[in-house]
Amino acid sequence: MFTRSVLILVLAGVLTGAPALAQRPSKVAVDPVVTETMQQKMAILGRFVARSGGSVAARVAERVREIEVEVGDRVAAGAVLVRLANDRLAAQRQLRVAASRRAEAKAARMAAALAKAKQGLARLTKLRGSTADRPDRREDLERDVEKATSELSEARAEIDVAKAQLKLAQIALDDAVIRAPYSGVVTLRHVEVGTFVRTGEPVVTLLDDRDLEIEADVPAERLRGLTPNSLVEARLADGTPITAMVRAENPRTRSRAVRLMPALDANLEALADQQSVTVMIPIGSSHEVVTVHKDAVNVQGPKRLVYIAVDGTAEVRPVQLGEAVGDRFIVRRGLKVGDQAIIRGNERLRPKAKIIVGRRS
Repeated sequence: MFTRSVLILVLAGVLTGAPALAQRPSKVAVDPVVTETMQQKMAILGRFVARSGGSVAARVAERVREIEVEVGDRVAAGAVLVRLANDRLAAQRQLRVAASRRAEAKAARMAAALAKAKQGLARLTKLRGSTADRPDRREDLERDVEKATSELSEARAEIDVAKAQLKLAQIALDDAVIRAPYSGVVTLRHVEVGTFVRTGEPVVTLLDDRDLEIEADVPAERLRGLTPNSLVEARLADGTPITAMVRAENPRTRSRAVRLMPALDANLEALADQQSVTVMIPIGSSHEVVTVHKDAVNVQGPKRLVYIAVDGTAEVRPVQLGEAVGDRFIVRRGLKVGDQAIIRGNERLRPKAKIIVGRRS
């Protein structure tokens, strides 16, 4: 049979030293050995903190009429949180409207009185020097003009007072509707319908969990590598890498709370206030290292081997590796910059095996 014939030919080739059936070249992908800048880092456990959060307080004293939100609701800036009873405030505003109209009417009356006094003075002034001229009467009219002018100024001031009081009444009426000062999540409700709240008392607690910073307590002796606007690496609890920028630091005794602004991907799941995050703090000077991709390393017992592509064949190199740098390893010995390390298709390679280098997937 055919299978038996092939087997005989293969055995014959082995016994006689003749080459066996030709082996097809293996398709592989490569990644070059490169030089990178490395800096020693120290892991500091930090936490996410909300930049905006706290109690939303009542600005007027009234009883609670309606509560528009529940704990856990997400609200936008300006959304209604609580409505206070406003009948008393509306009546007070109406009183201020009436007072404003009364002040305007009084001012109009004073303006008419001033105009009349000026008119009488003007008529008498035209008679100056004639037999009908009465100096004492003219002086009385001059005093009447001065008095009417003063009363008109007073009436206009009363208009300003009435308008200011009306504005305050309108503000109080508007404040009966308590709105969210910023977007966030309602974390606590302090009142119920019918509760009487005084000015300044909290009605709900709001937390903006979409505007977070990282706070990390860094030992004072490790702050040298952290300057405002410098970038550092960080990792979420699930290992997701992020980049953060140093914003500020707050002095403390033995450590300082450094604030960093993270660059968060919009696709990340929602983060929580006080959620932990690991910040990599630079603690040494930077230096150049040679690195190889981690997928190029084959482990055979205590040995570490890397296949490199050389003129269509796979050559194996024993290597001595150092610590990891992201998805790469530092090369202590065995490779040089520019070597094309095989990172795909290297699982079953043998030294001097024929290879075809394809695109890296």
